[in-house]
Amino acid sequence: MMHKKQELQNQSTHILESIQDGVAVSDIDGVLIDVNPAFCRMTGFTRKELSGTGFPHPYWPPENADMIKNVWTASEEDNSQNIKLLLMRKNGERFSVLVSHSWIINIRSDSMCRIVVFKDYDAYKMIGLKLADVYQNRENIFQAIGQPAFILDPEYNIILINQAAIEAAGIPYKKLIGSKCYELFHRSLQPPDGCPMRQVLNSDKMESNEIEVELLGRTFLVSCTPVLDSENRLREIIHIATDITEKKKVEEKAEMLSAVVEQSEEGISIADLKGNLLFVNKAWCRMHGYKSPKNLIGKNLSIFHSEEQLKNDVEQFNRNVIELGAFRGEVGHITQDKKPFPTYMTSIVLRDRQGKVFGIAGIAKDITMQKQTEEKLRKSEAQLINAMMIANLGHWELDVIKGIFTFSDNFYAIFHTNAKEMGGYQMSIGDYAKRFVHPDDASLVGEETRMALETDDPNFNRYIEHRIIYADGGEGCIAVRFFIIKNDKGVTIKTYGVNQDITERKNAQIELAQSEARFRGLFMSMSEGFYLSEVIYDSEGNPCDYRYLEANPGFMNIVGVDRDHLIGKRYKELVPIDTTDWLDHYFHVARTGESVNYEFFSPEYNKYFMTYSYRPQEHQVSVFVLDTSKKKQAEIALKRALTEKEVLLRELYHRTKNNMQVISSMLRLKARSVKETDLAFILNEIESKISSMALVHQKLYKSKDLSHIDLKEYIDELITLIRKSYREILNNIVIRAKLETVHVLLDTAIPLGLVINELLTNSVKHAFPDNRGGEIQVQISKTSGKIIVLEIMDNGIGLPKNFDFQKDIHLGLQTVLDLAEGQLGAKVKFTSRNGLHCRMTFSRELYKPRI
Repeated sequence: MMHKKQELQNQSTHILESIQDGVAVSDIDGVLIDVNPAFCRMTGFTRKELSGTGFPHPYWPPENADMIKNVWTASEEDNSQNIKLLLMRKNGERFSVLVSHSWIINIRSDSMCRIVVFKDYDAYKMIGLKLADVYQNRENIFQAIGQPAFILDPEYNIILINQAAIEAAGIPYKKLIGSKCYELFHRSLQPPDGCPMRQVLNSDKMESNEIEVELLGRTFLVSCTPVLDSENRLREIIHIATDITEKKKVEEKAEMLSAVVEQSEEGISIADLKGNLLFVNKAWCRMHGYKSPKNLIGKNLSIFHSEEQLKNDVEQFNRNVIELGAFRGEVGHITQDKKPFPTYMTSIVLRDRQGKVFGIAGIAKDITMQKQTEEKLRKSEAQLINAMMIANLGHWELDVIKGIFTFSDNFYAIFHTNAKEMGGYQMSIGDYAKRFVHPDDASLVGEETRMALETDDPNFNRYIEHRIIYADGGEGCIAVRFFIIKNDKGVTIKTYGVNQDITERKNAQIELAQSEARFRGLFMSMSEGFYLSEVIYDSEGNPCDYRYLEANPGFMNIVGVDRDHLIGKRYKELVPIDTTDWLDHYFHVARTGESVNYEFFSPEYNKYFMTYSYRPQEHQVSVFVLDTSKKKQAEIALKRALTEKEVLLRELYHRTKNNMQVISSMLRLKARSVKETDLAFILNEIESKISSMALVHQKLYKSKDLSHIDLKEYIDELITLIRKSYREILNNIVIRAKLETVHVLLDTAIPLGLVINELLTNSVKHAFPDNRGGEIQVQISKTSGKIIVLEIMDNGIGLPKNFDFQKDIHLGLQTVLDLAEGQLGAKVKFTSRNGLHCRMTFSRELYKPRI
């Protein structure tokens, strides 16, 4: 038993010696039993000076005696954690500490004693200042970005904005903060279409898009980067806007926010060489999810490690600690419910009085929050680097005292080089100017540097553009936004800033200026009228008038008004009463953005106009104007002449038809009066042919198209005429027609009508002798090309055997061949099988239309 107490006493001694915070041990009456070296260093007192002193102790200042007494006289059940108090060094200097105390059993006397742990508050405060400095550096980079940049909350409210955005908006900082970005920049009640932040709110991923910014009247490439809290909830959105109005290409960019690094508590444990726990403090228990040290004493250290660690790492770790005597580094632990977390361990071996190692003491600091913060910081820095790469930005700092620049990789990338080629990330002012600054702009850069060094304004910042020399010898141009840092004496000790390669933008501006000059020359020299106007709206928001903003000489010549009496005037000032409705078309363009062609007559100018209206941008309309008065007058005269020609042509068709009908009537009367049967038959045939030709003229007279005949209608009426002429013969004969709608010219219709008339009458007279019955079919169709197919067939007696068309063909069929081949250019084929079948093919267009 005595040996066990001796071991525990040695353990306590080793703990006091190794712990980094100050520790004091007192009995229940407040008399100091022991202090560790860290406490002596903290207060300046030696152990000998403090041991045995009673309360109040020499290191307690009298001004907070009451508070100290409350802590020091607390009962055994009352343990306090991290109470801030003042402590007094031996020289009387006061300093702040965080005090934690607890009760334990004194190993020597088996009585209760108090352990008090003192943490230097100023050291912890310094950590916070360093973290704040890290955050300030990120803020400085944010402010140094040359493009407008701002940070929104998920409700689109602006919570932070940089100097470039303030200057671009032309609105004071206080009015910008808290405003909704779409109300301010887009003058709308909701985010515009294509807003990348809408996508970020849905995806929690970086998004970018081109956006028209109403406030600035320019186009920007807006990239939105989400910032998540430790629970992966969207906290903020970083916006960086690149002006791409004069550029063809766009670069994405993003922004970085620093994460806040949080502190973690320390835990203490002592284990024997087998890993069985001899002692743990409450911080160790809380860290690993246990309620009390009683639940852990006697347990093996293996419960704090995963199976994988136990196989590979823990035994080797213990051997290393024993061999080396101490270890400091990162070690993974697990909680009671098997959740892993990282710790920073300080481990030392414990020896008894004979120097024999009997255990290992470990001081663990939970660095979960630190690791998470480091990961967030890494991601945030990666996002910033990524955003700067996308936006072609390079960050730099200048140590004014040493005259040395420090550059980033992105900075060197702008100049088409890298740190390896340049010999590192640092360069003197002289070398930088010699290598990269264009000689013609060296004085400009020097003057800006002088102003930065001499200014009294601690918030001094500048934006300049100057030419550069790339590492490969080419020339370019950069935009520089830089700031200064002064010391407490007001001396500028550092400048820092961001460069952006704007060579493409400058080239685009030059090309734009040249293009504008060419356009201006064309604009001023073209004979067509052109003007640009601004739309004027009434109280209800409807367009009601417009004001001339610009016009070319061609337009002023058309309306007969000089520039001084036109530009800046409203249309209704110049034309108070407008009886045309062309303004309605104009306002339609203003409302919808749809382009409109419109022709109208203006009584005010007594002219015809043809206009083409379009909307170049919101609230503006541009109009091309042509004076079409002469053209319109020519069209009216031509239309009048065409109308007169149609009237004369219809009269000609009418008279031709009437004359043919007179001749036909005379032939019909003559045929009835003659006694010779053959002569009467001949007169009837001639009368039939003349009627078929007269029918063509009748159809043209009644048609809207004076050039073309509808063959379907024409053949139907021609069959009706034949039925009337041969009504006695046709009692037992049926004529069937299968006709497509085909249009032909007069020159085709007349010979074709004579052919059809001849073939039909031939079948009627000769195909069905002895009053026998039968059927005649007429078919007309068109091919996919311009070929017409006519077929006339009967089921009569057909032609005699051994019929020779060269010798035996009679006059009627010879007439068919002459008309078809001679005038229609047709191919004719006769076949006689179960009746006579005639098939003709001819071109649809034998002649060009003359009307």
